[in-house]
Amino acid sequence: MNAPTLSAEQASRLQALATQLGAVSAAQFQRWFDLTGLQRHLRVLGVFARLHLRDHKSSYLADLPLVTEYVREALALTTNAHSSVAEFRDWFESDLMPVIREQPWYKAIDSEGWAL
Repeated sequence: MNAPTLSAEQASRLQALATQLGAVSAAQFQRWFDLTGLQRHLRVLGVFARLHLRDHKSSYLADLPLVTEYVREALALTTNAHSSVAEFRDWFESDLMPVIREQPWYKAIDSEGWAL
């Protein structure tokens, strides 16, 4: 399963612009880009949970399994490239995923993004 991403050409153009505009190395840009993607997915999980718990808008619960898989995918990508994320990934997988799997809204997602 792949979270929506930029094309290689788009990412390359953004990276080139960032390095031209201010002494940012390609590696640093990629790190920021990866971590920003992870943060956005985590934020969506929180927003959907809040909408359900506070605002009683439960329709977003159906999207949580897919967003959870996006988070797991982003964690795998960023952990491989950025060891600083490893401790968070380990906590997410060992402590949070077992709780998530027990929720009534949870469905396993296949590699194409479809519920199993």
